[in-house]
Amino acid sequence: MGASTKRLNVFGLGGDPHMSVLGPDISADSATGIYLVPQSGRDVEIFDDFVHSSYSATIDGEGQWGATIDSGGTITCAPAEGGHLVMTTDTTDDDDLQLHSHDEWFLFDSTKNLSFECRVKCDNTDVSLFYGLAEIPIVGGDANATILAESCVGFHLDEDANLFFVTSNDTTNTDTDTGFNVTADAFNTLTFTYTAADTTWRAYVDGVLKVTDSSAVTNPASEMGIVMSMRNGDGSANVTTIDYVYCNAEM
Repeated sequence: MGASTKRLNVFGLGGDPHMSVLGPDISADSATGIYLVPQSGRDVEIFDDFVHSSYSATIDGEGQWGATIDSGGTITCAPAEGGHLVMTTDTTDDDDLQLHSHDEWFLFDSTKNLSFECRVKCDNTDVSLFYGLAEIPIVGGDANATILAESCVGFHLDEDANLFFVTSNDTTNTDTDTGFNVTADAFNTLTFTYTAADTTWRAYVDGVLKVTDSSAVTNPASEMGIVMSMRNGDGSANVTTIDYVYCNAEM
């Protein structure tokens, strides 16, 4: 046979999300040996549609996710079409909770491409939110303030419904207002990319370009993982719903 290729779709390994491997056709003559996973120039690709189980601080999550829950909040998967993750604070003012990668698996490299996307909504705009890549673990107090004061890249929402795109190199960050005001209980798709060819960050809301940033001063310098964080601001239970999260990092 020739050097044809096929995509192998693997689902639900150990609770992990869908994984895709592009390798040689496994029915081909492999007398000289093959790799199913490319050994150089490969991407790390993570996609979760949240169709499995629930998460708690006591078991520190399942599969690839860990959970940090401040007090009485909950993080569960809801039986919605296509799967939803639901993050609910308790009624304590400034209650924090996060779903995050167990470990820091990504280190930014200006010569490598990066992309991230999630589809999210919150029932109240009097909250602070962060979706993107950040340092782990996240230590107590105001978790979102901690995230923004370390290496991170992503979207954050302030308690006035203003959506920002941030790149941060420890205590120095570039925090750019997207000009988009979030509406309560309405889904938005948040996307950001880094393109190595022109060393530029681009941030999109619902597919529309909102931010272009070519400054390298605040490119994150420390290892990071995926972080989805919320903090209530009015002492009432607030709910954030995440439809899916996707990240592709060139290695």
